Amino acid sequence: MINSAGIGFSNTGINGNFVTAWTIDGTFNAQATNVINLTADLIKGGTLKLGSALNQAGKIEVYDEANTLICTMDKNGLIMYATDGSYIVLNQEVGLVGYNGVGDPIYWVSDNEFHMTKAVAL
Repeated sequence: MINSAGIGFSNTGINGNFVTAWTIDGTFNAQATNVINLTADLIKGGTLKLGSALNQAGKIEVYDEANTLICTMDKNGLIMYATDGSYIVLNQEVGLVGYNGVGDPIYWVSDNEFHMTKAVAL
């Protein structure tokens, strides 16, 4: 239906339940929207839900301006990558651990204590 309030979409006709609408004030209301590919400069909202029982495990990847992967967040937790090959892992299994470029732990938190394999104090 198109009228002075906007455009409404219904599966049951003009007197039906309008679950999708584009109102005259510019609001696009869609209770169930399926987007194959979304490109945006800014997305505002309350909750971003990735994964779930229907979509399996969600994933976020963050890249820098050179298109280098610098961070992932998925079912394995948060992983942040440094330019020297080292990385930090934060998840329920390991807690907080920093690894060097070959995957050896170099610092970690365990039993409310911070541990380091090497330290320099100045």
